[in-house]
Amino acid sequence: MIDTRVQSAPVALRTPAARTEKVAPLDVYPVQEDSLVTNGGWAGINKPIKVSDGDGNVFVAKSNTLGAFIGLHPDHDTRKENVREIVASHIMADELGLTSLTFQEGTLVAGDNRVPKVLSPLRSDFQTLEHADLKDIKDPAQAVALTITDGFLGNWDATFNDSNVWLRNDGQLMGSDYGYSLEPGIETNGIPHANLKIMKNFATKENVLAITDELKSWSDEKIHGMVERQGSKWISDWNPQMEAEFAGAIIANRDALREDNPYLKHVEGFQPGLSSPILKAKYPVFFFNASKAQWPPLNRPDQYLDIFGAVAGHFHKPAIQNFIHKMREHVLSPEEKAARAAQEQK
Repeated sequence: MIDTRVQSAPVALRTPAARTEKVAPLDVYPVQEDSLVTNGGWAGINKPIKVSDGDGNVFVAKSNTLGAFIGLHPDHDTRKENVREIVASHIMADELGLTSLTFQEGTLVAGDNRVPKVLSPLRSDFQTLEHADLKDIKDPAQAVALTITDGFLGNWDATFNDSNVWLRNDGQLMGSDYGYSLEPGIETNGIPHANLKIMKNFATKENVLAITDELKSWSDEKIHGMVERQGSKWISDWNPQMEAEFAGAIIANRDALREDNPYLKHVEGFQPGLSSPILKAKYPVFFFNASKAQWPPLNRPDQYLDIFGAVAGHFHKPAIQNFIHKMREHVLSPEEKAARAAQEQK
C-alpha cells in the first residue's frame, strides 16, 4: 500500500453555477487521416471515433450501447443513456468542480446519414487507471472525492471498471464515463467495491467523511436545481420527466447514504460477508483465514465474469455459463484490448 494518505486536505465541492443558455447539438464529421490511439482509453464496446466540427475542433464521438450488460437492461434506451452521460459529466465538472471529462450532444454526419452521438473534446494526455502508477497521483483527497461522488451519482460501471477512470499527465485523476449514472444504486451499483486502487491507498476517515457529509447534506431542492440546470443547458429535448427521474435517483442515493456509509469500510477494515455466529462456530478456521486474507483486487468486469463463469461451470449450470460467456465476449481485459488493437492496426 502506498503511504500517501495525508498528502492533501479534504476536497470541498463547488457552489452551483448560475443557469446559462441552452447549448445546441453540434454537427460533426469523421476524421479520416488519423487513427485514435490514446493510451488504452477510448476503447471497447462504444467504438468511439475521431470527429471534427469543421472549424478545426476535434472531438471523440461515441454511443452508449450498454455492452455486455444490455441483457440486464431489457428496457435499455440508448438516448437515455446518452443523456445520462452528458448531464452527469457536467454535474461532476460544472456543479461540483471535480476533475472530469465532459460530454455534449452531437450528430454524426456521414453522407446522407445523421446519427446521434455523445461528444467529448479529444485529449490524449492520460493513462487509464488500470495502467497508471498510483504514486503519480498528486492529490489523493481529490481522487477519493471523485471516486465517491462518481459512485454516489450511480455510476456503477466506474466503481469496478478502472479503465473508466483516467490519470492525466499532470497527476489529476479524472472521471471519464457516465453512461450508467443517474439511476438509483447506492446499495447495488458496486459501491462496496468502489475503486479499490483509490480507496485502499488514499481513503482516510477525514477525506471520506468530508465528501460523504457534504453529499448527505444536499437538500431535495439543491439536487433538483443541479439536474435542471445542466439538463436544460445541454440536452435539446430536455423535459420535466427526465429532471424528475434523474433527480429522484440522486435523492434515493442520498437517503441510502444517510442510512449507511459504505465508503467507510475502506478505512475501518473489511469483514467477511458471512458473519453468522453459527457459521463462525462451525468453520472457525475458514473465518479466521478469511479475516486475515488479502484478497486480490477484483475491480474489472472481465475478472468478475471469469469468476462467475467458473462458479457456474463448477455447479454444472450450462445455461448460466453460456450466458456469462456471451457477456464475456464483449468485455475485454487490458491484455485482450491491447491484442485486439494491435491486430486492427495490421
